[in-house]
Amino acid sequence: MLKEIKKLNWEIGDLKRNVNKIHDMLVVNNSLSIQSSNEGPWQLPIETQASLDQLELHLKEEKNSEMLGHRLYLCGGDTVHKAVFLILKKLLSREVAVLYSGSGKKGKLSFQKLFCYLAVIKAIRKRFPTATDSELNKSISLYLAGASDRGGGRKNR
Repeated sequence: MLKEIKKLNWEIGDLKRNVNKIHDMLVVNNSLSIQSSNEGPWQLPIETQASLDQLELHLKEEKNSEMLGHRLYLCGGDTVHKAVFLILKKLLSREVAVLYSGSGKKGKLSFQKLFCYLAVIKAIRKRFPTATDSELNKSISLYLAGASDRGGGRKNR
């Protein structure tokens, strides 16, 4: 009986993954203009603080924030943690990520104060509606804390 329940749970998880893949394909097919947009503040990842400031101004309009949230949603991820890492990797270059921490500690800027943060949260909530704030903030903070080690940073220390 227990074996059958485990098998059913695995099959349900597999079905959910397949449904998410199909959903993602449908979303991509209906939003090619968002996906292929590379001009101005939509060019990702953000390479400089000035580009991030420009994007922040752009995201003050709710429709732009929604578009970025949708674009980040397409990054995927099987777990909240993986999805956050994929989204932040898509959104921020290493050079920008090292300037931020989750809440602005250790002399860094606060990522939570950005409109980009809200777009990340929207994207994650769309994929994982039951994700908690603490779970999201922990994953965001972990990504930003490890940013200096990415792209050869650890090797150069």
